[in-house]
Amino acid sequence: MVSAHSRSAEAAPPAESNRNSDRVAPVDHRHVSPAMHQEQVPGVTPRSNHPTDVANRENTMFANGFSFSQVNGGNNITDGKPQLTADNANGGQGASALPKDVVHITTTLPGSYKPGMDRQMNGSGFLVNTACDAKPSARGEQLIATADHVTQDNRGQEYKLGANLFQNKSVLDKKDLNTEGNKLVAATDPKRENILYPSQQEYAAQELKYIQQNFDDIKKVSQESSPGAKGITQEGLEEYRRRNTKIDVETQAGHFPATVAGRAEKGVDVAVLKLDKLTPEQQQQLGPNQTCATDVNLGDSVKSVGYKKTVDGTVEGVKTLQQLQDKNESIKTSPPLYPGMSGGPTFTANHELLGINHATSPNNGYVTPNDDLTPVLQGIADKDRLKKNR
Repeated sequence: MVSAHSRSAEAAPPAESNRNSDRVAPVDHRHVSPAMHQEQVPGVTPRSNHPTDVANRENTMFANGFSFSQVNGGNNITDGKPQLTADNANGGQGASALPKDVVHITTTLPGSYKPGMDRQMNGSGFLVNTACDAKPSARGEQLIATADHVTQDNRGQEYKLGANLFQNKSVLDKKDLNTEGNKLVAATDPKRENILYPSQQEYAAQELKYIQQNFDDIKKVSQESSPGAKGITQEGLEEYRRRNTKIDVETQAGHFPATVAGRAEKGVDVAVLKLDKLTPEQQQQLGPNQTCATDVNLGDSVKSVGYKKTVDGTVEGVKTLQQLQDKNESIKTSPPLYPGMSGGPTFTANHELLGINHATSPNNGYVTPNDDLTPVLQGIADKDRLKKNR
Protein backbone atom coordinates (compact mmCIF):
# COMPACT_ATOMS: atom_id res chain seq x y z
CA MET A 1 0.00 0.00 0.00
CA VAL A 2 1.34 3.44 -0.93
CA SER A 3 0.09 6.54 0.84
CA ALA A 4 -1.38 9.23 -1.39
CA HIS A 5 -0.20 11.76 1.16
CA SER A 6 3.57 11.17 1.02
CA ARG A 7 5.95 13.36 -0.96
CA SER A 8 9.43 12.04 -1.70
CA ALA A 9 12.25 14.09 -0.24
CA GLU A 10 14.40 13.86 -3.33
CA ALA A 11 13.21 15.11 -6.73
CA ALA A 12 14.37 13.57 -9.97
CA PRO A 13 15.86 15.92 -12.58
CA PRO A 14 13.08 17.53 -14.60
CA ALA A 15 12.77 17.04 -18.33
CA GLU A 16 11.38 19.46 -20.89
CA SER A 17 7.59 19.44 -21.04
CA ASN A 18 4.45 21.35 -21.90
CA ARG A 19 1.51 21.67 -19.60
CA ASN A 20 -1.56 19.55 -19.90
CA SER A 21 -4.79 21.39 -19.21
CA ASP A 22 -7.58 21.55 -21.83
CA ARG A 23 -5.18 23.19 -24.24
CA VAL A 24 -5.04 20.30 -26.67
CA ALA A 25 -5.29 16.61 -27.23
CA PRO A 26 -2.11 14.54 -26.64
CA VAL A 27 0.33 14.80 -29.54
CA ASP A 28 2.83 12.18 -30.62
CA HIS A 29 6.03 13.66 -32.09
CA ARG A 30 5.75 11.28 -35.01
CA HIS A 31 2.53 12.98 -36.10
CA VAL A 32 3.33 16.62 -35.39
CA SER A 33 2.70 18.88 -38.37
CA PRO A 34 5.78 20.78 -39.63
CA ALA A 35 3.70 23.95 -39.21
CA MET A 36 3.94 23.47 -35.47
CA HIS A 37 7.70 23.98 -35.49
CA GLN A 38 9.46 27.29 -36.01
CA GLU A 39 13.01 28.48 -36.08
CA GLN A 40 14.14 29.92 -32.78
CA VAL A 41 15.52 33.45 -32.79
CA PRO A 42 18.45 33.86 -30.37
CA GLY A 43 17.23 35.34 -27.10
CA VAL A 44 13.57 34.85 -28.00
CA THR A 45 11.42 32.01 -26.71
CA PRO A 46 9.23 30.94 -29.66
CA ARG A 47 5.50 30.26 -29.54
CA SER A 48 3.89 27.45 -31.41
CA ASN A 49 1.79 28.47 -34.41
CA HIS A 50 -0.81 25.99 -33.22
CA PRO A 51 -2.88 26.11 -30.04
CA THR A 52 -1.07 22.91 -29.10
CA ASP A 53 2.51 23.57 -28.14
CA VAL A 54 4.79 20.74 -29.23
CA ALA A 55 5.18 18.08 -26.56
CA ASN A 56 8.53 17.28 -25.00
CA ARG A 57 10.56 14.16 -25.58
CA GLU A 58 8.32 12.38 -23.10
CA ASN A 59 5.29 13.70 -25.05
CA THR A 60 3.84 15.07 -21.80
CA MET A 61 1.55 18.08 -21.89
CA PHE A 62 -1.32 19.74 -20.06
CA ALA A 63 -4.89 18.78 -20.78
CA ASN A 64 -6.54 22.21 -20.65
CA GLY A 65 -7.90 23.93 -23.75
CA PHE A 66 -7.34 27.29 -25.37
CA SER A 67 -9.87 29.15 -27.46
CA PHE A 68 -10.44 32.59 -28.89
CA SER A 69 -13.61 34.39 -27.86
CA GLN A 70 -14.65 37.54 -29.67
CA VAL A 71 -15.50 40.31 -27.24
CA ASN A 72 -18.49 41.38 -29.34
CA GLY A 73 -20.24 38.04 -29.08
CA GLY A 74 -18.76 36.23 -32.07
CA ASN A 75 -18.17 32.51 -32.28
CA ASN A 76 -15.16 30.99 -30.57
CA ILE A 77 -12.47 29.65 -32.87
CA THR A 78 -9.27 27.73 -32.34
CA ASP A 79 -6.60 27.95 -35.03
CA GLY A 80 -9.31 28.78 -37.58
CA LYS A 81 -11.13 25.52 -36.85
CA PRO A 82 -14.11 24.69 -34.58
CA GLN A 83 -12.69 24.67 -31.07
CA LEU A 84 -12.28 21.53 -29.02
CA THR A 85 -14.14 22.96 -26.03
CA ALA A 86 -17.89 22.88 -25.47
CA ASP A 87 -18.08 26.66 -25.27
CA ASN A 88 -20.20 28.77 -27.59
CA ALA A 89 -20.87 32.46 -28.07
CA ASN A 90 -23.49 32.40 -25.33
CA GLY A 91 -21.04 31.33 -22.64
CA GLY A 92 -20.87 27.55 -22.82
CA GLN A 93 -22.90 24.41 -22.60
CA GLY A 94 -25.88 24.30 -20.24
CA ALA A 95 -25.10 23.52 -16.64
CA SER A 96 -27.34 20.44 -16.78
CA ALA A 97 -24.99 18.90 -19.39
CA LEU A 98 -22.04 18.82 -16.99
CA PRO A 99 -21.01 15.40 -15.64
CA LYS A 100 -21.68 14.81 -11.97
CA ASP A 101 -18.93 15.87 -9.55
CA VAL A 102 -17.22 18.34 -11.91
CA VAL A 103 -17.41 22.01 -12.89
CA HIS A 104 -16.27 23.78 -16.07
CA ILE A 105 -13.74 26.61 -15.58
CA THR A 106 -13.13 29.29 -18.23
CA THR A 107 -10.20 31.62 -17.62
CA THR A 108 -9.85 34.76 -19.75
CA LEU A 109 -6.25 35.96 -20.04
CA PRO A 110 -5.68 39.70 -20.46
CA GLY A 111 -3.65 41.60 -22.95
CA SER A 112 -1.64 39.53 -25.38
CA TYR A 113 -4.02 38.72 -28.19
CA LYS A 114 -5.52 40.05 -31.37
CA PRO A 115 -7.43 43.33 -30.79
CA GLY A 116 -11.12 42.65 -30.22
CA MET A 117 -10.52 39.07 -29.08
CA ASP A 118 -9.82 37.48 -25.72
CA ARG A 119 -7.80 34.32 -25.20
CA GLN A 120 -9.47 31.71 -23.02
CA MET A 121 -8.34 28.55 -21.24
CA ASN A 122 -10.87 25.84 -20.46
CA GLY A 123 -10.49 23.24 -17.76
CA SER A 124 -12.28 21.45 -14.97
CA GLY A 125 -12.61 21.59 -11.20
CA PHE A 126 -14.61 20.06 -8.35
CA LEU A 127 -16.28 21.03 -5.08
CA VAL A 128 -14.34 20.86 -1.80
CA ASN A 129 -14.38 22.28 1.71
CA THR A 130 -11.35 23.12 3.86
CA ALA A 131 -11.46 19.71 5.59
CA CYS A 132 -11.63 17.81 2.28
CA ASP A 133 -14.65 15.84 3.45
CA ALA A 134 -18.34 15.63 2.51
CA LYS A 135 -19.60 18.17 5.06
CA PRO A 136 -21.46 21.22 3.67
CA SER A 137 -19.53 24.40 2.93
CA ALA A 138 -19.89 27.62 4.89
CA ARG A 139 -23.11 29.48 4.18
CA GLY A 140 -22.97 31.50 0.98
CA GLU A 141 -19.56 30.14 -0.06
CA GLN A 142 -18.09 27.31 -2.10
CA LEU A 143 -14.51 26.27 -2.77
CA ILE A 144 -13.48 24.78 -6.11
CA ALA A 145 -10.25 22.78 -6.41
CA THR A 146 -8.47 22.75 -9.77
CA ALA A 147 -5.05 22.71 -11.43
CA ASP A 148 -3.15 25.98 -11.11
CA HIS A 149 -2.36 26.09 -14.83
CA VAL A 150 -6.11 26.29 -15.55
CA THR A 151 -6.30 29.60 -13.64
CA GLN A 152 -3.33 31.51 -15.06
CA ASP A 153 -0.54 31.45 -17.61
CA ASN A 154 1.87 30.35 -14.91
CA ARG A 155 4.50 28.87 -17.22
CA GLY A 156 4.68 31.60 -19.81
CA GLN A 157 3.12 29.57 -22.60
CA GLU A 158 1.17 32.58 -23.83
CA TYR A 159 3.08 35.68 -22.74
CA LYS A 160 6.29 34.95 -24.60
CA LEU A 161 7.23 38.59 -25.20
CA GLY A 162 6.85 39.42 -21.50
CA ALA A 163 8.97 36.41 -20.59
CA ASN A 164 11.87 37.79 -22.66
CA LEU A 165 11.56 41.50 -21.89
CA PHE A 166 13.67 41.35 -18.75
CA GLN A 167 16.66 39.40 -20.07
CA ASN A 168 18.91 42.49 -20.12
CA LYS A 169 17.40 44.56 -17.30
CA SER A 170 15.39 43.56 -14.24
CA VAL A 171 13.56 46.92 -14.18
CA LEU A 172 12.29 48.63 -17.33
CA ASP A 173 11.27 52.27 -17.61
CA LYS A 174 9.11 53.37 -20.55
CA LYS A 175 12.09 53.95 -22.82
CA ASP A 176 13.58 50.55 -21.99
CA LEU A 177 10.20 48.89 -22.57
CA ASN A 178 9.87 50.44 -26.02
CA THR A 179 13.44 49.54 -26.99
CA GLU A 180 13.38 45.94 -25.75
CA GLY A 181 9.79 45.36 -26.82
CA ASN A 182 10.19 46.62 -30.38
CA LYS A 183 13.36 44.55 -30.77
CA LEU A 184 11.53 41.39 -29.72
CA VAL A 185 8.53 42.12 -31.93
CA ALA A 186 10.79 42.63 -34.95
CA ALA A 187 12.51 39.30 -34.28
CA THR A 188 9.21 37.36 -34.13
CA ASP A 189 7.82 35.35 -37.05
CA PRO A 190 5.41 37.52 -39.13
CA LYS A 191 3.90 34.62 -41.09
CA ARG A 192 0.28 33.62 -40.54
CA GLU A 193 -0.83 30.00 -40.60
CA ASN A 194 -4.20 31.17 -41.95
CA ILE A 195 -6.25 34.38 -42.13
CA LEU A 196 -8.17 33.65 -38.93
CA TYR A 197 -5.17 32.97 -36.71
CA PRO A 198 -2.81 35.88 -35.89
CA SER A 199 0.89 35.60 -36.60
CA GLN A 200 3.37 35.34 -33.76
CA GLN A 201 4.49 38.89 -34.57
CA GLU A 202 0.90 40.14 -34.19
CA TYR A 203 0.67 38.36 -30.86
CA ALA A 204 3.88 40.01 -29.66
CA ALA A 205 2.88 43.47 -30.93
CA GLN A 206 -0.48 43.28 -29.15
CA GLU A 207 1.17 42.09 -25.94
CA LEU A 208 3.64 44.99 -26.08
CA LYS A 209 0.81 47.46 -26.70
CA TYR A 210 -1.06 46.14 -23.66
CA ILE A 211 1.99 46.57 -21.43
CA GLN A 212 2.62 50.08 -22.76
CA GLN A 213 -0.99 51.12 -22.19
CA ASN A 214 -0.97 49.83 -18.62
CA PHE A 215 2.61 50.79 -17.75
CA ASP A 216 1.78 53.07 -14.80
CA ASP A 217 -0.51 50.53 -13.14
CA ILE A 218 1.99 47.72 -13.69
CA LYS A 219 4.68 49.94 -12.15
CA LYS A 220 2.57 50.43 -9.01
CA VAL A 221 2.14 46.68 -8.65
CA SER A 222 5.89 46.19 -9.25
CA GLN A 223 6.66 48.61 -6.43
CA GLU A 224 4.69 46.49 -3.97
CA SER A 225 7.38 43.81 -4.12
CA SER A 226 10.24 46.10 -5.23
CA PRO A 227 9.83 49.41 -3.36
CA GLY A 228 11.43 52.30 -5.16
CA ALA A 229 11.47 50.58 -8.55
CA LYS A 230 11.67 53.20 -11.33
CA GLY A 231 9.75 51.06 -13.78
CA ILE A 232 8.13 47.67 -14.19
CA THR A 233 9.49 44.29 -13.11
CA GLN A 234 8.70 40.81 -14.38
CA GLU A 235 7.18 39.90 -11.01
CA GLY A 236 5.02 43.02 -11.12
CA LEU A 237 3.88 42.31 -14.68
CA GLU A 238 2.92 38.74 -13.83
CA GLU A 239 1.04 39.84 -10.71
CA TYR A 240 -0.80 42.56 -12.64
CA ARG A 241 -1.94 39.96 -15.17
CA ARG A 242 -3.11 37.62 -12.42
CA ARG A 243 -5.21 40.39 -10.88
CA ASN A 244 -6.82 41.12 -14.24
CA THR A 245 -7.51 37.52 -15.18
CA LYS A 246 -11.22 36.67 -15.16
CA ILE A 247 -12.43 33.24 -14.08
CA ASP A 248 -15.92 31.89 -14.74
CA VAL A 249 -17.14 28.66 -13.18
CA GLU A 250 -20.02 26.74 -14.75
CA THR A 251 -21.78 24.52 -12.20
CA GLN A 252 -24.96 22.53 -11.80
CA ALA A 253 -26.44 25.76 -10.37
CA GLY A 254 -25.31 28.00 -13.27
CA HIS A 255 -22.37 30.31 -13.98
CA PHE A 256 -20.50 32.24 -11.26
CA PRO A 257 -17.45 34.54 -11.21
CA ALA A 258 -14.64 33.11 -9.10
CA THR A 259 -11.60 34.43 -7.29
CA VAL A 260 -8.42 32.55 -6.35
CA ALA A 261 -8.56 31.69 -2.65
CA GLY A 262 -5.21 29.92 -2.51
CA ARG A 263 -2.40 28.33 -4.49
CA ALA A 264 0.23 25.72 -3.73
CA GLU A 265 3.91 26.58 -3.77
CA LYS A 266 5.35 27.54 -7.13
CA GLY A 267 5.75 24.52 -9.37
CA VAL A 268 2.97 22.51 -7.70
CA ASP A 269 -0.10 22.46 -9.92
CA VAL A 270 -2.87 23.17 -7.39
CA ALA A 271 -5.21 26.13 -7.00
CA VAL A 272 -8.43 26.65 -5.06
CA LEU A 273 -11.13 29.04 -6.27
CA LYS A 274 -13.92 30.61 -4.25
CA LEU A 275 -17.54 31.38 -5.11
CA ASP A 276 -19.20 34.02 -2.93
CA LYS A 277 -22.71 35.28 -2.14
CA LEU A 278 -24.48 32.06 -3.03
CA THR A 279 -28.10 31.59 -2.04
CA PRO A 280 -29.12 28.48 -0.04
CA GLU A 281 -30.89 27.18 -3.16
CA GLN A 282 -27.75 27.60 -5.26
CA GLN A 283 -25.59 25.85 -2.69
CA GLN A 284 -27.96 22.92 -2.63
CA GLN A 285 -27.94 22.67 -6.42
CA LEU A 286 -24.13 22.70 -6.57
CA GLY A 287 -23.86 19.19 -5.18
CA PRO A 288 -21.67 17.53 -2.52
CA ASN A 289 -18.08 18.25 -1.58
CA GLN A 290 -15.52 15.56 -2.33
CA THR A 291 -13.75 13.46 0.32
CA CYS A 292 -9.99 12.93 0.14
CA ALA A 293 -8.70 9.35 -0.05
CA THR A 294 -5.95 8.28 2.34
CA ASP A 295 -4.10 5.69 0.30
CA VAL A 296 -3.72 4.13 -3.14
CA ASN A 297 -2.27 0.86 -4.38
CA LEU A 298 -0.59 0.10 -7.68
CA GLY A 299 -3.16 -1.50 -9.96
CA ASP A 300 -6.13 0.18 -8.24
CA SER A 301 -9.06 1.13 -10.43
CA VAL A 302 -9.62 4.89 -10.80
CA LYS A 303 -12.00 7.23 -12.60
CA SER A 304 -10.76 10.57 -13.98
CA VAL A 305 -13.44 13.16 -14.71
CA GLY A 306 -13.45 16.34 -16.81
CA TYR A 307 -16.23 18.66 -17.89
CA LYS A 308 -16.44 16.88 -21.25
CA LYS A 309 -15.17 13.37 -20.66
CA THR A 310 -14.75 10.60 -18.08
CA VAL A 311 -11.94 8.01 -18.25
CA ASP A 312 -11.80 4.70 -16.36
CA GLY A 313 -8.27 3.56 -15.66
CA THR A 314 -5.74 2.04 -13.29
CA VAL A 315 -2.84 3.29 -11.17
CA GLU A 316 0.54 2.53 -12.78
CA GLY A 317 2.87 4.57 -10.59
CA VAL A 318 3.11 6.82 -7.55
CA LYS A 319 5.38 9.83 -6.98
CA THR A 320 6.29 10.08 -10.67
CA LEU A 321 8.35 13.21 -11.36
CA GLN A 322 10.88 12.68 -14.11
CA GLN A 323 8.47 13.24 -17.01
CA LEU A 324 7.32 16.68 -15.87
CA GLN A 325 9.13 19.98 -15.52
CA ASP A 326 7.65 20.89 -12.15
CA LYS A 327 7.52 19.76 -8.52
CA ASN A 328 4.47 17.52 -8.88
CA GLU A 329 5.08 14.01 -7.63
CA SER A 330 2.27 12.70 -9.78
CA ILE A 331 0.24 9.53 -9.59
CA LYS A 332 0.62 7.85 -12.99
CA THR A 333 -2.54 6.38 -14.49
CA SER A 334 -3.52 4.59 -17.67
CA PRO A 335 -5.08 5.33 -20.17
CA PRO A 336 -4.25 9.01 -20.92
CA LEU A 337 -6.35 12.07 -20.10
CA TYR A 338 -8.07 14.24 -22.69
CA PRO A 339 -8.62 17.96 -23.47
CA GLY A 340 -10.70 19.65 -20.81
CA MET A 341 -9.81 17.24 -18.00
CA SER A 342 -7.09 19.34 -16.35
CA GLY A 343 -8.15 20.39 -12.86
CA GLY A 344 -10.86 17.75 -12.65
CA PRO A 345 -10.90 14.98 -10.04
CA THR A 346 -9.59 11.44 -10.20
CA PHE A 347 -11.49 9.12 -7.87
CA THR A 348 -10.77 5.75 -6.30
CA ALA A 349 -13.13 2.81 -6.81
CA ASN A 350 -14.88 3.96 -3.59
CA HIS A 351 -15.42 7.44 -5.11
CA GLU A 352 -12.91 9.10 -2.79
CA LEU A 353 -10.70 11.87 -4.19
CA LEU A 354 -7.29 10.57 -5.23
CA GLY A 355 -6.06 13.85 -6.73
CA ILE A 356 -6.29 16.55 -9.40
CA ASN A 357 -5.86 15.83 -13.12
CA HIS A 358 -2.52 17.40 -14.05
CA ALA A 359 -0.90 16.20 -17.28
CA THR A 360 -1.08 13.59 -20.01
CA SER A 361 1.04 11.68 -22.52
CA PRO A 362 0.00 9.36 -25.36
CA ASN A 363 -0.20 6.42 -22.96
CA ASN A 364 -0.65 7.84 -19.47
CA GLY A 365 -2.35 10.44 -17.33
CA TYR A 366 -0.71 12.22 -14.40
CA VAL A 367 -2.62 13.19 -11.28
CA THR A 368 -1.47 15.57 -8.53
CA PRO A 369 -2.06 13.67 -5.25
CA ASN A 370 -4.44 15.23 -2.77
CA ASP A 371 -1.63 15.73 -0.25
CA ASP A 372 -0.71 18.77 -2.37
CA LEU A 373 -4.29 20.04 -2.12
CA THR A 374 -4.83 19.67 1.64
CA PRO A 375 -2.17 22.24 2.69
CA VAL A 376 -3.83 24.84 0.44
CA LEU A 377 -7.21 24.07 1.99
CA GLN A 378 -5.69 24.30 5.47
CA GLY A 379 -4.18 27.68 4.64
CA ILE A 380 -7.60 28.97 3.56
CA ALA A 381 -9.13 27.67 6.81
CA ASP A 382 -6.43 29.44 8.84
CA LYS A 383 -7.14 32.73 7.04
CA ASP A 384 -10.85 32.36 7.69
CA ARG A 385 -10.24 31.81 11.42
CA LEU A 386 -8.04 34.90 11.60
CA LYS A 387 -10.77 37.00 10.00
CA LYS A 388 -13.40 35.73 12.44
CA ASN A 389 -11.14 36.44 15.45
CA ARG A 390 -10.45 40.05 14.49
